[in-house]
Amino acid sequence: MAYGGEYRQYAWKCDDLYLGKKRLARIVPDETYAGMWRIEWCDGRRSGLLNRTRAKDASMLAAMREVNAEALIKKLGVAKLMTSMAGGVA
Repeated sequence: MAYGGEYRQYAWKCDDLYLGKKRLARIVPDETYAGMWRIEWCDGRRSGLLNRTRAKDASMLAAMREVNAEALIKKLGVAKLMTSMAGGVA
């Protein structure tokens, strides 16, 4: 099980990706290039051009990584996490 939720807890509702009731990302069609999509994050950032399948896959993976990192920081604390990422060197 992942720290921030299992894979099956993430759900697509139309073009929006949710974890529970929290919207994590959305895929939006590009205004210039037909058939191309971008990931739009909740903070307003947008990705580069992707096809629809890749946009959904990439947004799911990035959202899972971010949620898991937040959960690890809460669980271990920032200092302990940084030490473990540095290979145990304080």
